[in-house]
Amino acid sequence: MLADAIAAEGYKLLRNRGLLFWGFCAAPLGSFLFNLASETYLFLRYSGTGLHLAAGGGARIDAGQQFLQGLFSSTSFFFEIFIIAGAAALFSGEYRWESWRLVVPRNSRTNLLLAKFAIFTLAAAGFILAFGIFGAANAVYSVLLNGFSPSLAIAVPGATGVFVGSLAELMLLGAFVALIVTITRTQMAAALAGIFLVIVQAIGMGIAHPWEAPLRDFLTLPVMSAYLFRTWAAGQQIGPGVFAHPATVLVTSLILVLWVAVLGVLATVFFQRQDLSRE
Repeated sequence: MLADAIAAEGYKLLRNRGLLFWGFCAAPLGSFLFNLASETYLFLRYSGTGLHLAAGGGARIDAGQQFLQGLFSSTSFFFEIFIIAGAAALFSGEYRWESWRLVVPRNSRTNLLLAKFAIFTLAAAGFILAFGIFGAANAVYSVLLNGFSPSLAIAVPGATGVFVGSLAELMLLGAFVALIVTITRTQMAAALAGIFLVIVQAIGMGIAHPWEAPLRDFLTLPVMSAYLFRTWAAGQQIGPGVFAHPATVLVTSLILVLWVAVLGVLATVFFQRQDLSRE
């Protein structure tokens, strides 16, 4: 029955082209087109000066690093707004169209909500991978356009870790939005609450720096746990000359998983207790 619910949710998302595009495709595609336009403008602007030729003589473009950077950029605040809006529309569809009373008798409420979580997770994974792929494609375009020396090596373990960390952060946002949707039954309230959460988390990370924050701060700033995991997986510094300790990463990752699980369970509990006679 869960498989049937997932198949139905997947079909609905594919048929809802507006939600699919604006929620999960517009951000990576728009970023890619903007980068292409910027590269083309710079090439045309300086093509007659010889500056691009001088740069092309010794510069190297690392497509693997650009792929990794694309995975990182998928969790930028501006791009997360699209994911939050997509999650709000995905989880509130039946409330908006008042169709829950037609769907609930055909499957369990737990399966119906789990199916939405599953489809959101798949869409979010595609969202992140699109940023990485488009980042690498933009690097290849720069190589072809400017004659840079190419480098296509990709550190698979690091890229996998960054992908997992980014996906965990988007799942956190999706679970939070799902909880707000089940409580308020409205798309707008969930979207605004999700954006507010991201803003609060960003401010909190600016105050409690990851390289010196105690574990109790990670309990209230789960997004910081995702950031710590990504930087550790990529082998990057979290502060001046400071790298994340594996033991700290393990504990903070468990905190992040706990956050996602608790939000998902709360959303399921609220949904189980709701009167859906008018939805």
